[in-house]
Amino acid sequence: MPRRKVNKEMTELEREQERRMRAYEQMMLNNQYKKEHYERITLLVKKGEKQGLVDAAKAQGKSLSSYILSFLPEKEEK
Repeated sequence: MPRRKVNKEMTELEREQERRMRAYEQMMLNNQYKKEHYERITLLVKKGEKQGLVDAAKAQGKSLSSYILSFLPEKEEK
């Protein structure tokens, strides 16, 4: 997606609107990439347990997804 040219004579409001539009476009590109390359799995836990998982993941420097996936057995090579 081509970047827009920034006019130096833009008002502060126009610059803010431009910044928000670029952020929106980037979010849309990210969402499209995720839709094409990832699948979603829903995991239900009892109230209060999610925060414990989030804290444990942060303690290991991982995202919640990568922390949970680390408990799955590695794929065996054929």
